[in-house]
Amino acid sequence: MKSTNTSFLFFYCICSLFIIVINTEVLAQELEDDLDYYSKLALKPQNADDFFTTYNYFETNYKKALENNDTFSAVNSLYYLASLQYKSGSYYESETTIVKALKLLNETKNIKYIKGYKKSFDNLLGMIYVEQNNKEKSLELYNMVLSSSESSSDSALVYNNIAVVYKDHDEFVNAQDALLKAKAIISRVKDSLQKALILDNLGVVKSNMNTSDGLSLMLRALEIRESLKDTSTIYTSYSHLAEYYFRIGNNIKSKEYALKAYELSNSINSATYKRNALSLLTDMSDDNYAIAYKKLNDSLYKAQKESTNKFALLKYDLSESKRKAIQSNLREEEQRYLKIIYLSIGIIILLVSVFLYFIITSRHKKEKLQEVYNTESRISKKLHDEVANDVFQLMTKVEHEDQIETHVINELQSLYYRTRDISKEHVALNDAYPFNEHLAELIENFQDSQANIIVKGISEIHWDEFPEIHRTTIYKAIQELLINMKKHSKASIVALVFHKDKKKLHITYNDNGIGSSLKLGNGLQNTENRIQAINGTIIFDTKPNKGFKTKITI
Repeated sequence: MKSTNTSFLFFYCICSLFIIVINTEVLAQELEDDLDYYSKLALKPQNADDFFTTYNYFETNYKKALENNDTFSAVNSLYYLASLQYKSGSYYESETTIVKALKLLNETKNIKYIKGYKKSFDNLLGMIYVEQNNKEKSLELYNMVLSSSESSSDSALVYNNIAVVYKDHDEFVNAQDALLKAKAIISRVKDSLQKALILDNLGVVKSNMNTSDGLSLMLRALEIRESLKDTSTIYTSYSHLAEYYFRIGNNIKSKEYALKAYELSNSINSATYKRNALSLLTDMSDDNYAIAYKKLNDSLYKAQKESTNKFALLKYDLSESKRKAIQSNLREEEQRYLKIIYLSIGIIILLVSVFLYFIITSRHKKEKLQEVYNTESRISKKLHDEVANDVFQLMTKVEHEDQIETHVINELQSLYYRTRDISKEHVALNDAYPFNEHLAELIENFQDSQANIIVKGISEIHWDEFPEIHRTTIYKAIQELLINMKKHSKASIVALVFHKDKKKLHITYNDNGIGSSLKLGNGLQNTENRIQAINGTIIFDTKPNKGFKTKITI
């Protein structure tokens, strides 16, 4: 029964995992399909519902992308929002959205990603500046896009946009040259609507130049657009045909296409399209008031666009020179920052190296010092256990011999005491014995009727706080000072003071001996080396007839 339950549980877990994976993949596919659908709809909305539905979709996507720190999705959503705003005639809002997207792009390091979107945004900005009647800015942006175009479709589209700028400024020869370049490319382009776009604009330009094939090109473009049932581009064809027939004086045909354009603008529910269609119909009206109103309205609309354009340019200038200057400054800042980092790393490495050098050197000194102490202890033990004991046994033996002279016995006894003293000088300290008592015993051995040694503060020091090698070094240093006093100083009074200040131990030695010029013998030199090996300091101070002074700090 237990085996059956386990098998069923395992089977249930596998099935649940499979369902979760399948659902996740389906959900991801649905999200991808939605994005593809709304992306295409945003570029070619057919009615008001398309516009508002698509706008809400990308606005929601943009907010989610910001929450998830997904720069790619945020910039992508902003592109389609800016495109929709442009199509609705909200040029300033569209430009503001583009500026927001460009700021996000500046935060990413993906060059290919930046390049692709910059091209799209520059193209859209060029279209905005066309509407704002800024010829120089539009051409500057379009030429930048053209220089970075990597496909036939992109190049053909940019040539078309350049032609529109020239057409709007009645420079039809330049416009025709650009469109002929685009037409030469469209044979390699699969997008039928793009072909229709280029044919339609070429027809408009040629009709303005009174070329015979202008009308046939516009009608061919309309035929393609109607076959694809693309409402927004059909409106453009109707508008261009209405303008063409009005220009050649055929008001019947002009009004026919103008009415078709107006009907489409109502179905699309585009305020911009409606205004343009009504403007065409007003041009054909005989009502003086309507004509006067149209002229005034056009004048106000043009002034408003120019004012908006000036404000927008003050808001954000996308000139190539400014961009290069900003990029140059950024590169300089980056190089300066890298230099600071490299310099800081170099300084840190140098400081760490110096620090390690001193640590290793100090450790080496301590190890060498410990070896010296171990060697001294070993020699001391040999002197005591072998030489001194042998001398003592010999003394015991000869004392019972009548023929041995007294002076020989005295010399043997002197030899024994000297051997024992040398052994004591280098004997290892017993850790089980309190260190302050070791010091007290050492000092007592040097105190006699000729030298009075005064000691202060020795019992107030917590000697257990110091490592063994420090205690041994202090013992040896004091021992050497007292030996030096006994051999050379001829002092009658010696003062030894121990004082602990925070983490530092201070030991001062003073005697009233004969002093000398400061020339260190082997004993005092070894003492100095030992103190320095444990990172301490020792200072000797002596002059003839001025006694001998020493200060040790550890």
